Amino acid sequence: MSGTDIREALHEVAAATRAPDQDRVAFQRLVRRERRQHLAARAGVAAVALAAAAAVVATVVTPFLGDEGARDLQPGTSAPTGIAVDLQTPVYFVADRQLTALDPQGGVHDLGLRSEDVVGYTSESVYAIGPESEVVRFDLNNSDEGSGGPWEFERVDSGVEGPVQGAALSPDGRWLGWIDLDGQLTVRDLKAGTTADPVELPANSGLSGLAQGTGDALVSEDGDLILHTADGPVAIPTARDGYGAVAQAARDVVAVMDRDDRTRIYDVSSGTAQLLDTVPGAGVLAPYGDHLVSISAAPDDSSAALLWTAGGDAVALSVVPGRPQSAAWADDDTALVTTYDGDGTALYACEVATQACERLPVDGVEDLTLAR
Repeated sequence: MSGTDIREALHEVAAATRAPDQDRVAFQRLVRRERRQHLAARAGVAAVALAAAAAVVATVVTPFLGDEGARDLQPGTSAPTGIAVDLQTPVYFVADRQLTALDPQGGVHDLGLRSEDVVGYTSESVYAIGPESEVVRFDLNNSDEGSGGPWEFERVDSGVEGPVQGAALSPDGRWLGWIDLDGQLTVRDLKAGTTADPVELPANSGLSGLAQGTGDALVSEDGDLILHTADGPVAIPTARDGYGAVAQAARDVVAVMDRDDRTRIYDVSSGTAQLLDTVPGAGVLAPYGDHLVSISAAPDDSSAALLWTAGGDAVALSVVPGRPQSAAWADDDTALVTTYDGDGTALYACEVATQACERLPVDGVEDLTLAR
């Protein structure tokens, strides 16, 4: 049999063989998990990747717990009593794959949901990704007795049908966006109760965020980062890394991490991306874009948490002990930083005004993922 005959025979077999359908939901779970590990590695924190890997193994051997309602978890004995920092609302995160809330009085609440990510939260609700890649919503209720009363969390309909490839909540909590399994982007104005017509995105697109004040979608489209505004798309310079851009949008500011472990901050108010500043490490914008907290890895294998303020320089935050590994924001005045010291992950709240950090009463956690 000649080479031509062999090739034709192989083509006939290939044409007659049906490839199995791709489990897109499972694939997107892996993508989200790899993005988190990839970001941690680029910040120089190998311990995070190890913890995430351990969490993956634990997921395989541990039965699914299901939604059993909110359960209160007592903080560890070494945790401080009460919180001095002024938290305006509960802080939500995923602790060892469980959706968890820390209330302003220091109470830790397991909401009874195995979760992939915290999409975002407001003073009234939290949105997260559930075990089947669905968008899950919990509403907060403690209005009867004020902030000192009991904190209750009720699961309600999120308004998003089916599994999603990704979701985001704008920093002001007004817009919720998601990409479904057909690659369509939908953005809902939660305040007005209106939903924009779905927009079909190119293949390999990911929703990086929604801008505060406008709901403009920041989308990674096969490596290109595009801010979709009412006046047209704005291209944001970024390096292709195979995972989509690690970026956020707030008001007229976009921050994007590059391959060199730096975060570039752009002003997009003119309709084009104008570079404002460059901050070492993996940075996360504050809700209104006036500040950025960054985790920077040094050549000597040490790392630091940095605070950048618009018009100023980045300064170090006093987060000790342990190695800073990830960051987020509780509100525009309070940054959140996790550290790892070999015994587990600790969570700190850092006030912008004083640049002082306080350890929050969250102990005994191996893998802790903050809201993005």
